Amino acid sequence: GIHHGLNRDEELCPWPAEKGQTPRGDALLQWLVEELHPQLVEQLQIDDRPEMRLVGGSSLGGLLALYAGFSYSDFFGKVM
Repeated sequence: GIHHGLNRDEELCPWPAEKGQTPRGDALLQWLVEELHPQLVEQLQIDDRPEMRLVGGSSLGGLLALYAGFSYSDFFGKVM
């Protein structure tokens, strides 16, 4: 599990949820895939095949998980 931070509307949306907000959903997913995941693979002995990777969430996290499933379909093998 990953805490969404202080402004969930910005951090969990790849597009502005409200006028004047800066969407950060794409940046969160990029960090997850490019920075966090390699560290987890290195430090933990995990099965690194895409079909063993699941992204999930509820509410805005669920929308971002669905978005991640389409945006990173070669990375995430499952979406919940």
